[in-house]
Amino acid sequence: QHLFSIDIENGTVQRMTRTPGWHTCAVHAESGRFVSAHSSVEMPPRLTLCDPATDSDDIVLHAADLTHDHPYASFLPDHQTPLFGSIDAEDGKTLYYRLTPPVHADAASPAPVIVYVYGGPGAQKTRNEWSPLLLQLFAHAGFGVLELDNRGSTNRGRDFEAPLYKSMGTPEVADQLRGVEALAQYDWIDMNRIGVFGHSYGGYMTLMCLCKGGDVFKAGVSAAPVSDWRLYDTHYTERYMGNPETDGDAYDRSAVIPWLNQLKSPLLLMHGMADDNVLFTHTTLLMREMQRLNKKFELMTYPGSKHALQEQDVSIHRFELILDFFQRAL
Repeated sequence: QHLFSIDIENGTVQRMTRTPGWHTCAVHAESGRFVSAHSSVEMPPRLTLCDPATDSDDIVLHAADLTHDHPYASFLPDHQTPLFGSIDAEDGKTLYYRLTPPVHADAASPAPVIVYVYGGPGAQKTRNEWSPLLLQLFAHAGFGVLELDNRGSTNRGRDFEAPLYKSMGTPEVADQLRGVEALAQYDWIDMNRIGVFGHSYGGYMTLMCLCKGGDVFKAGVSAAPVSDWRLYDTHYTERYMGNPETDGDAYDRSAVIPWLNQLKSPLLLMHGMADDNVLFTHTTLLMREMQRLNKKFELMTYPGSKHALQEQDVSIHRFELILDFFQRAL
């Protein structure tokens, strides 16, 4: 991700950021100088001051020093650099993925892989950035991690996002299944031990992947999932799903509840009980339907926690629980 300058008069485009990676910038309107927070798979995060009017080097305001007393210093020797690749969707569009190998990846002892999914509009997971620490957590625990930006995700233009329209939970699942197919080329992956994990829209995607692709996904963790789009914010949902009063069939097809009869893989369901974004009601509906269908599942609720589940004790508890679940299930 880069910062560009476009001349409104003649349309000339100039890239302002000079180094490869993922840049998030703040521009000073009067001087044209800007500050960039950026990183790449090879470079930890840093903050630089840039002056496009000069040829002088960018001024480094702050750079992560991972040596000595930094909390990540002891983990750095096993830091896993992700691989990038692509595969075609069923309509021919290119799908990009980021694959983080586990520590000590070895063809003689193939490892399980967790598909870490979001899948919804407004997000992009495949980035040239310093590896998010959650990926390293899984990698250091012996899991590979696949992230694929399916159709519907952002920064690829309208035609790439459009397949989601009135069809949430269908093209995204098809693309995630295509992503798993791409894993067959890596000899250190055990194709019989593929799990899926996601939060929010990713929690919804986890459930739909388990229900529609249960022969592929052998276990899943769904955190704060949407179960019925009729219960989610109208200002978000109706952009993609239409009006529930006139497009009820689309809402029915995109709801998780009707698909739960196909669930056969182990599931860990997690939700903050004070969630004011994806209401806890979504999970109570899932619980009740799985009980009615006599489906076994594991459940962890967090009293007082909202959507992000970001309190330190909650974060530690839930990620240790997730690791324990996948170590048992995969």
